[in-house]
Amino acid sequence: MKKIYALAVVFTLFSLAFTLTACAAECAAPAVSNKVLISAQEAQEAAIKRVPGAALKDVSFCELDKDKGIYTIGIYYRTKTYEASVNAETGDVLSFDRPS
Repeated sequence: MKKIYALAVVFTLFSLAFTLTACAAECAAPAVSNKVLISAQEAQEAAIKRVPGAALKDVSFCELDKDKGIYTIGIYYRTKTYEASVNAETGDVLSFDRPS
């Protein structure tokens, strides 16, 4: 009986250690982690400069693709929707789509 209990304890500890190791690897920073990234607000400010009169309140979404290091930002201003891609390292606007 003691052997079964001891095996159960060892198995549980092993499973816990494996889970913690897997979680640490999964929660590790993305590929762009070595580089300094701009904040979401800085990316949004770079994008709204392309829309005269727009403000931060007009940003409809802001998503960071950590693997590519690119923010995708949507702006809804005066019934028109704009979308920008901003480099998360430099803050440069990589692309900007205006409504036709």
